[in-house]
Amino acid sequence: MPCDLGYKNVSRVTIPAPQPLTFKKRIDAPAIDAELLELIGQDDPGFVEWISDLDGAPLLAAALEKALAGFGNASPVDFSTDGGGLSATAKYRTAADKARVEKIVDRVGRLWQAEVLAIVAQLLDFETQITVMKEGGQEVVMLEGEKHGGTSQVHEYLRVTLDPAKGSALLFEHFSSKKELTAARSKFLALAQKLGVKIAVTDSKESGSPIPGGSVHKHFLKGK
Repeated sequence: MPCDLGYKNVSRVTIPAPQPLTFKKRIDAPAIDAELLELIGQDDPGFVEWISDLDGAPLLAAALEKALAGFGNASPVDFSTDGGGLSATAKYRTAADKARVEKIVDRVGRLWQAEVLAIVAQLLDFETQITVMKEGGQEVVMLEGEKHGGTSQVHEYLRVTLDPAKGSALLFEHFSSKKELTAARSKFLALAQKLGVKIAVTDSKESGSPIPGGSVHKHFLKGK
């Protein structure tokens, strides 16, 4: 039964469905530092020639595949390494959806960087292991590498820590000489740049002494 008490308004309206917004983010591959390549080339010109011809596309795609496998369901974000670097696109409707997309992109991006750096270490003959842990509510990704080659009973070791709260850190240790340490570190940085991960060194400290004969120090990777 119609009710005529008080004022009334009826309008015919069109309410369009909310249109999803698009999230786009791209991390481009940096150029390799020319001075770094020149430094490496003084002792190992063959490495400079090899890295210049290296096709990074399939390596970047493999790193993304591993990162997504480790992450799980990344919907609604689509990731790609076409053209080098890492691209992420997604559609969202609300601020909460956008925040979720940004969190996925951040986490997958960090895993991808770790997988790329693992490939870098493997190209330098290191066996690698990636560990994901929680510290203070933040996800920290750690890459470790151990070189088993040669007759030395002291294995070379590297570690990269990707920590969004405390910052990233790069460690090389157990090298038999300062020259070998410098060469390995320089090649790692150059290869990382070649494959799209820019490592800016903001502070660096060196220490150490010759390894005593007969020393044994190896098997740093858990479960290896």
